[in-house]
Amino acid sequence: MGRTAKEAGSQFDRYTVEYTFADGTKLFAFSRHMHNCWETYWDYVHDSKGSAVLMATLGEPRPKIYRGHSMTPENLVWWEFGQNDPNSYVVEWQLLLDAIRKNKPYNEARRVGEAEVAPMMGRMATHNGQSVTWDQAMNSQFQFVADIDHMTFDTPTPIHAGPDGLYAPPQPGITKEC
Repeated sequence: MGRTAKEAGSQFDRYTVEYTFADGTKLFAFSRHMHNCWETYWDYVHDSKGSAVLMATLGEPRPKIYRGHSMTPENLVWWEFGQNDPNSYVVEWQLLLDAIRKNKPYNEARRVGEAEVAPMMGRMATHNGQSVTWDQAMNSQFQFVADIDHMTFDTPTPIHAGPDGLYAPPQPGITKEC
């Protein structure tokens, strides 16, 4: 993680997160947002049978599966979705509306909640500069803002910009978020 421009404020302009699962499978997430540079947000998976790109851009997944670990056209097993594939956001709404119309149960709260733990762990690890386990993340008492449930529109902002108008970035090795 790092910063090349002060204008980034409290955000890192690049970072890498390595997720390691119980069976040893690893997922690597990379991001770079720098002025005049190629911007990337890619999620990769490598395992004993091959590799995959889970997401190649924010908001528009373009998954690919490769034989082996060399992500070259000749090793491509399954390629990205084409132009005619359904929009995942539209499909999500179609499923919800179908359940409502047919009075069927439809609850994705657990799946969505658990899906958010991975990015939360990545942020914690990036900001802390330390490994973060699932249990540490799930049992963390960290709050960005204390008593957020008591805030109103009249509550003063809990975090203030510095004299330069920017917010302080996290400091890996010093910042504690879990």
